[in-house]
Amino acid sequence: MPDETPESNDPGWDRNLREAYVFAREERAQADTLLWEVSAIIWGGQTLLLGFVLEAISTSCGALLLVTVVAGIGIFMASFSDRITKKRSEVCNGMIQVMIDVEDKLKMPIKPQHIITEAYGAGYQTKWSKRLNHCFRFAWLVVTLVAGYRLLSGIFVR
Repeated sequence: MPDETPESNDPGWDRNLREAYVFAREERAQADTLLWEVSAIIWGGQTLLLGFVLEAISTSCGALLLVTVVAGIGIFMASFSDRITKKRSEVCNGMIQVMIDVEDKLKMPIKPQHIITEAYGAGYQTKWSKRLNHCFRFAWLVVTLVAGYRLLSGIFVR
């Protein structure tokens, strides 16, 4: 065969490729699971904090200062989630490329990673994750502006 390489004649080569494929698949699954668990915890925490903060917005200066601090933490949490998503996506994309390469080199009749990649498209999950984080950042920005307005109007109106 013209596209045969010296390594492809070695029986260990095939085994090594299969082991690399299994490793990449497991690493990708672990990275994806970790990403969504972290995101779910952050989004749940932000939703809970947002509920408490919206109840706490009042004319009390102490409460408004606390609301502003919590809003800053909320913005930080959304930014952290974006950074985690970006880093884990890099790991996942690397593992996906390994799996695609191995499927091609082994001439696998069924290529699961090719099917998954075509079905999802590039960046599908990341896009929706970023949108949700942008919504949280926007909500926290509005909370900060409302709290700041109430705090300043309470100081200057008195």
